[in-house]
Amino acid sequence: MKKARSPIQSAGALTVITLSSLVCSSRAQETNSLASPFPSQLHPGGLETAVGEPAPIPVNPLVTTPASRYAASSESATPVLGAPPFAVAAAPAEGQAATETALRLGPLTFRPHADYAFTYGTGINSSPGNQGPAALHSISPGLLIQSKHLSLDYTPNLVYYTKGNFENTVNHGANLLAVFGYNDWQFQISQGYSKSSSPLIETGTQTPTESFPTLLSAHYHYSEKTSFDFSLTQLVENAEEFSSYIQWSTMNWVDYLVSARTKLGVGVGGGYVNVSQGSDMSYEQIQGRIGWYPTPRTRVDLNGGVEIRQFLDVADVSDLVTPLYGIAISYSPFEYTVLSIQGNRSVSTSILQDQVTDSASIAGSLNQRLLGKLNLSVSGGFRKTDYISTRVTTAPSRTDDYPFVTVSLGAKVFKKGNLAVAYLHAVNDSTLSEFAYDSDQYTIQLGYHF
Repeated sequence: MKKARSPIQSAGALTVITLSSLVCSSRAQETNSLASPFPSQLHPGGLETAVGEPAPIPVNPLVTTPASRYAASSESATPVLGAPPFAVAAAPAEGQAATETALRLGPLTFRPHADYAFTYGTGINSSPGNQGPAALHSISPGLLIQSKHLSLDYTPNLVYYTKGNFENTVNHGANLLAVFGYNDWQFQISQGYSKSSSPLIETGTQTPTESFPTLLSAHYHYSEKTSFDFSLTQLVENAEEFSSYIQWSTMNWVDYLVSARTKLGVGVGGGYVNVSQGSDMSYEQIQGRIGWYPTPRTRVDLNGGVEIRQFLDVADVSDLVTPLYGIAISYSPFEYTVLSIQGNRSVSTSILQDQVTDSASIAGSLNQRLLGKLNLSVSGGFRKTDYISTRVTTAPSRTDDYPFVTVSLGAKVFKKGNLAVAYLHAVNDSTLSEFAYDSDQYTIQLGYHF
């Protein structure tokens, strides 16, 4: 067996990336099955739950920063039991973190959490070209341990299928995160683990995968106007019966505060991908970014640049040159109303042998508090993914167009509990018919978080 390879984004400015997002990003695959339309929330353990607690919408929401802003060489598509990550979800309310402690021992706080979800869907691929209905129960108990500088979470996810040709599975997610500072420096060290077995768009079948993401990042506040971000990442990604990989990457930014509401930055980075089946790769990226906050209720984050990727084990194949962009715009016209737009383009290593993916997406959402107790989320979007051979990079061997629309309605119950229902309609229109599907999915979720 050759070396292992990885599509993790080379992350820059990672002082604002949590390990949970890194674990999510490590999934280069796209989940086909039962992707509930709930906003994709992550426990600190990095294991996707069917739905996060329906939180009130903040006055000053923060939009998820596009992956390519961090020089992403890969992007997760639809997480297990979650909406596509490019589907804009409501940000957690300011001060949402629980102030009541379930249990405290010295400097440590222990917070158990549990979620249950039932999902029924049509048009799910059990194998390429074989679509049908599927139904599953998902149970996710977990424990979060926190201190001033450390956070540790473990969340198993037990999935039982009652319909469809799928195997029951026990997924695992764990995260260790350390954050600390020294003078004008801020540091973040994180290590994650994720193991799952889900039907994927990319493979058209239930695919066991395992991820080990590691992140080291630093932020240096040089002056009132100038700051620097540095990062080093490693991702070990194993895909049973498909290609695996290890990726090492770095992305480094310098930002300048032009005014109180505008920040400009430029970043350079690169990475090396060691692939088990196919050509190893190296790549370089250069990007610019702007953060503009014209009003307390409006936030605009844009980035763009180019990636140049080399295929090291094949002759007479030209470099793959790809424009990158990221868009994250949020506007809150009223206290409990948020309108959001998010877009991204990035390149990632496919778990299919001798392939990379070029994905571009755009999505928008409306999040609205209703009657003081309910949270309504409506979103829709489109993603295009080209699968490009690393042996002949002139034309894609497969193209998937993925439009979707999702509606969810949730409410808090018993102070720390949540109840939500959701509907997702998604279509994967592929040039290879065996990977195409048309799916309607319905989910109900219950959760309780201390």
